[in-house]
Formats: sequence, C-alpha cells, structure tokens
Amino acid sequence: TGIHVNWEYFPADGLAEKRNIRMMSDDLPDVFLGCGFTKVELYKYGQEGTIIDLMPYVKPEIMPNYYEVQQKYRSVRKGAVTPEGKLYSLPTIFDRETKELIVGVRMHIRSDWLRTLGLERPNNLDELYNMLKAFKTQDPNGNGKADEIPLGCYSSFSSALTALAGAFELNTRGASCPIDWDEEKQTIRFPKISENYKQQLMYFNKLWKENLINQDVFTLKAADYTALATQQPRVLGVICGGGGPNIYGVGDEYEGSNVIESINGKKMWNTAYSELVSTGNFVIPYTNKKPAQTLRWYDYIYSKEGSILHFLGVEGVTFYVDENGKRRFVEDITNNPDGLTFDQAIGRYLSWPGGYYAAMIYDGVFQGSEAQPEAYEAALRVWNYIPKEVWPDFSYTLEEYEILSTVGTDINTYISECTAKFITGEMSFDEWDNYVKTIENMGLDKLMKVYQKAYERYMSED
Repeated sequence: TGIHVNWEYFPADGLAEKRNIRMMSDDLPDVFLGCGFTKVELYKYGQEGTIIDLMPYVKPEIMPNYYEVQQKYRSVRKGAVTPEGKLYSLPTIFDRETKELIVGVRMHIRSDWLRTLGLERPNNLDELYNMLKAFKTQDPNGNGKADEIPLGCYSSFSSALTALAGAFELNTRGASCPIDWDEEKQTIRFPKISENYKQQLMYFNKLWKENLINQDVFTLKAADYTALATQQPRVLGVICGGGGPNIYGVGDEYEGSNVIESINGKKMWNTAYSELVSTGNFVIPYTNKKPAQTLRWYDYIYSKEGSILHFLGVEGVTFYVDENGKRRFVEDITNNPDGLTFDQAIGRYLSWPGGYYAAMIYDGVFQGSEAQPEAYEAALRVWNYIPKEVWPDFSYTLEEYEILSTVGTDINTYISECTAKFITGEMSFDEWDNYVKTIENMGLDKLMKVYQKAYERYMSED
C-alpha cells in the first residue's frame, strides 16, 4: 500500500483512562485502533470535532470492501452510524454465514451420561427437567455419590436463561437488542416484564429448589468454574455458553442440545447475535492529514483475504489447510511446547486476542473456541431455528443515551436483582405484579419511547 505505520501500544490495564487523557492532549495519533470507545464517547467526540465522520469515505473507490458489507447488511448500515448518519468508528462484523459466531449461546450436554442412563437429548422443557433430575439422582458419573451438578452456572444465570430464551418465546429478534417483537400485538416489547419471562423464572425456580443448579452460582468465578468442570470425577451435566466446552478444559464428552420446544410447541433458538458486533475500535482524530489513504489501507481487513490475514496469519507459518479444506492453526499455537496458552501463542503473531478489533469475520476464518468441533456442531444443530430477523443494538441520540444511562440502568439493575431473587425463592411470584408496577414507576414508558424512536429509525428506508 505504500503506507508505513509507527505503532504505539496502550496496555489493557487502565486503557479507558489513558485513552481519554490522550484525547484531551495536543498529541493525537492518526488512528486509535482497538481502544474500545463507547458509543456515547464516539458521539460526543464526533460532535466536538475531535474525531472525524468516516461516512464520506465509504465509497467503492476508497473502501470497496467495507462499502459492499454495509450495503449487504442493514444491521451494519443502520446500527454502526449515529441517528444523523455519521460513522465515527469502523465496526466489528460477523458474516451471516459464520454460524458458530452468529448462533451465540448454546447448551452442551454430557453425551456419556445420556448413554449411561439410556436417555436421549431432550426436545421440550419437561424432557429437559427429567434429564436434569436423572443427572442428579441416578449417579451418571458412577462414583456412588449424588455429587452431580445437572446445570452448571457461574456469576449469574444469564447464559442459561439466554440458552432457554426460545423455549419461552423471549428474544424474538435475537440477543443483541434489549427489546424484542411481540408477534401477537405486532409491536416492540420489553420482555423482562412479560408473562413469558415470569414463566421462565418459575421454571428456573423449580430447578433451583430441587438442587438441579449449583447453589454457589453467585460466588463462583470463571476460574472456579473451570476447576469445577475439570475435577475428577466429572460433575457438570450441562454447560451453557457462547464458546465450546473446551474453554473450560473439557471437550468431546459434551454434545450440543436439540432445540427445546417453546411453551406453545414452537421450535426457536433465540440466542442469535446481529452481524454488527461492536464499534469503537477504529477511530480517526481530526489531526489525521490523510484519512482517505488511511481508510483505503485499512479497508483490506474487510475483505476475505484480509480477514484470513487478521485472524489466522500466514499460511505455513501460523495456519495450514487440512485434508478437508479447513484452515487450522499449527501445533505450535494449539499445543505450544513452551506451555503458552492459546492466546499467548497466537499473540506472538496476531493482534486480535483480547477482543478489541475492528474487522470482518468471514465463514471458515475464525478459529476461536466457538469454532471448535463440539461448539460448531452444537451451532449447526440449532441454526435453522434462529430468528430470521436479528436486531443489533440500536443507535441513539445523546439525549436518548442520557435516558438509557439513568432510567435504563436503574431498571436493569432492579431486574437483575429481582431475577436472582425470584429464581432462588427470596421473592415470591405473588410479588410479580408489584415487580412489574415498580419497573413501570421507574420510568419504563419513557424508556420505551426511546426504544420506539430507535426502532423506527432502524426500520426506515435509507
């Protein structure tokens, strides 16, 4: 490209503070890459003129690859820009065919336990309950103790609740947006006050009361969960998460679940993510004297070849193509002789480990935990049942962000607290109406007006 880049590294610790201090200085770089600006920060810096609008450069002659992607996906075209149509950062995008990433959260079940107990993968909520009950009471790990944890969760119940969202007809437009669509009323819906959500919490309360979920869910951290997953004999029956079971140190003893039929007999797996993943990781300050050349250079990342280079590296050095035509990392990365973890090994060559990047991920390129065999097969099993239309997180004005950060934050905090209390029995379901009324009194109507405006902008013609 004829462009030379001088790199300056910001450590991950204290990144936001260091970035914001730099933004207020007279020493701005030509690009902030992988620095994780929030949407609010992008909007404010853009309005102040500290960073530039990239949209004037999104043309076939300057950015042919990004231009094509934007034209292909409404989620990118509408979700990555401000309500006024300004593009202050290039986004991270999943190609729609990257099934292992688009599917999102999936449910992994101990296949050897199923065989031991003569069970099949469950197809509905009753069968799921019966399977979890059998895992608890019939000693599938064979050690003579009732030490099995049928459904393992940590930090909160969020992954398990998301995995079963379709079974309660929640998240009807996927998992990227805080609202969904009420098919009966043909309008947007705030799902956390719906009867469906109440039924989901009642189901989880039943699992909790019968010790089918680990009771230390609120104190268990990721490292503790990995230790729990790998202890001998094995005790975790079901693992829910966006990646594969290999991220917890286990693998092919788990298999993906079937779609769990909804309470009305429908088959839907409503965990899917939008093609637009995030934004805020490629930002150009106003001091850049050659923005067109900068964007023409970086546009390569949004091509298939650029995606391969960014996420896999160079064939013969960091990856190879196997006999089935699949790209695989070399053994020095997957099984490093010096004991480096996967991220440490790949980090010697590539910059994406850690998650802060602006790029396009194409089918057959990504090789993270979501793409490992067990996780990929789990994604394929539910792929045909994800929502046909998946909304991204919408764009908002600064005034709307103010409502989201005050009213929205307060409501979401209250919901999180009550969700845990309903599941554990600390709150009775006799208090449900009061729970809904409290949310309404906290300003739900004001919040829903923000969502309605954002939805209308998203659905409007270009």
